[in-house]
Amino acid sequence: ALVNGHGELIGINTAIFSQTGGSHGIGFAIPFDLAQGIMQQLISTGHVVRGWIGIQGQDVTKKLAEAFGLHIEDGVLVTGVLEDGPASRAGLRPGDVITSINQIQLNNSQALMQHIAGLPPGTELMIGGWRGSDAFNLKTVSGERPVFDE
Repeated sequence: ALVNGHGELIGINTAIFSQTGGSHGIGFAIPFDLAQGIMQQLISTGHVVRGWIGIQGQDVTKKLAEAFGLHIEDGVLVTGVLEDGPASRAGLRPGDVITSINQIQLNNSQALMQHIAGLPPGTELMIGGWRGSDAFNLKTVSGERPVFDE
């Protein structure tokens, strides 16, 4: 547990980087608010619920934009679309570049996935982006991120 000077729980320790293998070093923790939300989901549903649209993507960089002839240098290049997922139903295709969800600019894949994961399944989404030189706004509804067997 990570507590502040008043003894209040502020985080859940997850890892430590230590040169000695002991408890001295750089520690990492999950913020309590996030952990509490996950705990409540586990209690009520038995699993963690995350929003999902069913894509694979990678960050658009200057080099990638040049290689693919893109006219923008940020966003998420869609590299795969899961059949029958929310993105597929919206009409997203590999090669599209996503730049926003519900008019919130999302410049990289981490920001996109975190934003979508934080939305409850069933949330109406307006996906903004580019297909070649044409802007698009596609509507869909977020799904629940499936659990994949490893």
